[in-house]
Amino acid sequence: MTDKQVKRSGCLTAFIIVLIVLYVLGALGSFLAGPILSTLMPEYSTDTSNSLISGVLSLINITFLIGVWMYKKWGFYGFVGVSIINIILSIFLTGGVLTSIISGLLFPLILYFLIKPIWNHMS
Repeated sequence: MTDKQVKRSGCLTAFIIVLIVLYVLGALGSFLAGPILSTLMPEYSTDTSNSLISGVLSLINITFLIGVWMYKKWGFYGFVGVSIINIILSIFLTGGVLTSIISGLLFPLILYFLIKPIWNHMS
């Protein structure tokens, strides 16, 4: 960061850290939940492809959040893109349109309002 760049706010820093932790836990849960549940309850048939997709999207989101941390606009655009993919998948899998849209847009909107003051300083 150069002297001309504005430092990120404490709220933005905390939000990015919390999101990274949540997505790491989400990825671990997605990758481990299917095998653990099938071991504990053999009658429980889990669709491992949904867990795999969810885990991979969580890992991709971590990459984009690191981009935002490093003042890269592509990080925000990628985060929004993955959120849109998550909304589409959620609608397809659950059928709840309104709930999927509201929950899928919550984190990107919060992130948008937190990076808005430093947007011009991002590359």
